[in-house]
Order: sequence, then C-alpha cells, then structure tokens
Amino acid sequence: MRVLAFFLLAATSLFADVIVLKDGTRVAGRVVEKSDFYEVTSDGALRTFLKDEVQKVVKTPTEFLGDADKLFDEARTDYHKAIALSETGPRNALLKDAIAKVTRARESYSAALDLFPEDGQLGKQIMLLMQLMRLLRERVSHDDIGVGSVGTGTFRPAPIVTLQPDEALSTLLDPARRNDPARRAAAVAGFRAQRTDLAAAAIMFLLKTDAEMKLEGPALKATQEYFEKPWLKEPGKLTAAVHLQAAQHLASLRTTNAVASEALQPFAIAHLSGAPTGPDLDKTARSLGLVVQNGLVGTPEGHAVRDLDTWLANGEFDLAVMAFVNEFRSIDTPAVRYVWSYALLRLVQARKRGFERPIGALETVRLGGAAAQEHVATLVKSIRAVASCNSCLGVGKLRCTNCHGKKEMKFVCLKCKGRGFTANTLGAQISCVPCRATGIERIVKCEKCKDGYFDCKQCKDPRNPPALEDICSTAPCAACEGRGLAFRNAAVPCRSCLGLGLKVAPKLDPTKLLP
Repeated sequence: MRVLAFFLLAATSLFADVIVLKDGTRVAGRVVEKSDFYEVTSDGALRTFLKDEVQKVVKTPTEFLGDADKLFDEARTDYHKAIALSETGPRNALLKDAIAKVTRARESYSAALDLFPEDGQLGKQIMLLMQLMRLLRERVSHDDIGVGSVGTGTFRPAPIVTLQPDEALSTLLDPARRNDPARRAAAVAGFRAQRTDLAAAAIMFLLKTDAEMKLEGPALKATQEYFEKPWLKEPGKLTAAVHLQAAQHLASLRTTNAVASEALQPFAIAHLSGAPTGPDLDKTARSLGLVVQNGLVGTPEGHAVRDLDTWLANGEFDLAVMAFVNEFRSIDTPAVRYVWSYALLRLVQARKRGFERPIGALETVRLGGAAAQEHVATLVKSIRAVASCNSCLGVGKLRCTNCHGKKEMKFVCLKCKGRGFTANTLGAQISCVPCRATGIERIVKCEKCKDGYFDCKQCKDPRNPPALEDICSTAPCAACEGRGLAFRNAAVPCRSCLGLGLKVAPKLDPTKLLP
C-alpha cells in the first residue's frame, strides 16, 4: 500500500476517469458529464470538452494495459528457461528478449498508473515487474549489458602532477609525506591511474589528513602496522584467501582501535571485494557493518545507490523513484536522497509537469560543506527559473469553459430541442419556426474570454516545458568514471558525485559543482 500512498501524495489531484479525445490525447481527472460537454478537473484547473471532441471516457486502467500481462508471463517463462541453459550466448539472448518484454509491459503499466494514480493494483504489479527485471539483469553477462550513466557535457579538471605507482605508495605509507598537500594530491592522481579497488581505497584514505581522521598515538600505530603488512607492498601475491585474511585483520581493529578501524575501512572493503564468497565473507562483512548482496560487498547506502543508478541508466526514471519510496526510504542518506532527487527531476522533465517535486526533494538533501550546499541551492534555482505550469503546461492560457473555445455560445431551441423540426398532430415532421430549422435559438458572443481562451491563473510567466539542458548539464564523474561507486567490485557511493555517476552543473551557475 506504500506505492499507493506515494502516488496519491505525488499527484496534485485524485484522478477518477480518463477522457480520450478523438486526436488521441488523454486527459485524466474528475469527470462530470453535462448535456453536450464534459467537465474535467485536474491539476487545480477546470477543462471542458465538447462531446463531439471525445472518443470515449475510460473508468478503469485495463483498457490501457494491452498485452502487458501476457508479456510479463512470457518474460517470466523465458527467465526460467534461461537459467537452465549452460551456454552463455543462448542464455543471454533469451534473457535480453525477456528484458525487452518486461520493458514493454512496464511502460504500459507506468502509463496507466500515471493516468490512474489511485489504483493500488497497478503499483503492486509494477513492483513485480521491477523484481523480475532485477533478476534478468543480474543474470545477463556483465560484458553484454552496461549500467553506466550518460552525461550531456564535458568537465575538464585542472591537470595535477601524477606520481608513479611506487612513489604514490610510498606517500601513502609515510605519515610525513601523505600529510603534505602537494604530495598527497599527486599520490591521489597516481592511484587513480591504477584503477584497482585497493587504489580506490588509497584515494579515499588520502582525501583526509591524519589530523582530520584523528590518527595519532595508538590509532596511528595501528594504521602503520597495517601498512607494514605485505598486502599493499606485494599486490601480486594477493590471492582471494589473502584478501580475506587482510579483511579479517582490519575487522579485528573494530574492537581494539575504533579510530584506526574507521580510517582503514576503505581498505577492508577493497580486500573483501577480492575475497572468496561464502560464510567467512558474510561474517567478516557483517562485523565491519557491511552487507553482501548477490555476492557483492557494500554498504546499505551503496547497494541502494547502485540499484537507483541502474534504473536511471536504463531511462526508467519512474522505477528509480518508486524504488526509493518503497525500498530505500529507511536508508535515506544524503547520497541516496540526492540520486532520488535527480531521478525525480528526470521523471517530471520527461512528463513535462510536476517540477515542484524535485525542488521539494532537493531541498531535503542535507549535505555537509558550503560548496555542496551551494550546488543544491543553485540547482533548485535553475529548476525554478524554467519550470512550467502544471495547469496550462506553459502555454499561459486555458480554453474557455464557457464557450469551449468557440468564442460564442449557441443556445439550443427549446421547442425542437435542437433537432430543427417538430411533429404536427399527424406525426409529420415540419420545420421549427422559432429557430428556422437550425436547432439553435440564438448565438451569443462569449463575454468571459478573449478569442476562446482565458489567461492561466496558476502561472505568472508562461513558458514551454524545459529540456534537461535548460536546467543543468551533466558529465560522467571523473573520480568514479561514471559508475557512481567508489570501487569497481564493491557497492560504496562515490563521494565526488554522491553516487550518481554524474557531475551535475546547474544552468544558472555551472561552476557550482559538488566538490
């Protein structure tokens, strides 16, 4: 029922019916039938449509679902057939066909739910489609399907001196060197070029000074003891079993030195990402406050962000929004909420209405640091600057509900009731005298509108629904290479992009980026 509750809150009015016009347009709202027209109330506005403009009035979403249920059943059957196959090629081909079927079914259900947001059964079915889509994508070979984010622009950071691998490592291991700002920055660039999970851990460690991590006395000693182990100095000897041993060593620090354990947590995650799956991996991960899902180690936040990013990368913005509301609200960290806010932005921009929703979501993101707060505030301002009205969709005017856009009102002849003829005592048809056989008693110019329309009272500045580029530009995050995750084989959000995989540049000031 949480799906139902969300969509009831998200909608600006409770839709009951859908009017389908003869040109194919669908208008959802509270429909009231009058003598020769329909009144439709939605988004705080009253619209009218003459009956000769309307093809039909639909009261249930079934008519808009088509063969969605059949596609869902076929996809589920394909999934069971695929997992029984041993050869990768045929299995992936069958899984991809199933993904295409689920996508089509999901699109039908999502369109129906947008028109009938109060129908809880639609939300439940979409949740089942989401679960099946996850299973299908998890089974497809990673070489055949990508989940990386796609940007709309390019950011070129200033060049930084890069240290060679040995020099970067020596900087990491030596407290004096790693606390020198220039050497630390060069070491970070050197580790970034290595593109390994241990290198990612080193980068995360070097983003703060020892003082910021409170590494002094016993904590510094425990940290240096780890660095003196061969695990970083001899990466070629790091087998899966050795990775697990290193992770267990770091897990033991949680009971003996919490400060060192927290500082070295990125290395624990990197080691676990290379450890063998099994009970020992699960136990060690739990002792470190981590979660293993489908063999992937990560934080609850990281797994949530990874799931949201997958929906976003596939253009399924509504599913990303639904996943947050129904599955990840309890996690609700700034990173998860930021990715959800971006999903909302993409959703309403595609639907051309509801821009107050991402604005409200972004205003609830609580980030530390002035630069991050300025980024969110500027993004909110950029949305507000171009957001279009929900009632008139940016046109600035609505069709007159008095004359229905005809500029004049025709009054039906009361004697012949608009037929243009009456019947005499013998039953023969004779022309109606009062209306001269027209069926119309009189025609009066509408005094409530100008040319059949009146100004929209909901918006002061009419404007067309904006494109994404009118709000912001995006480019793959250089720190995580667009993955949204700090590690290649572990689910931990990238700090630079808050797990989105994109650097978002607000239109009003593209320099206001996440730090």
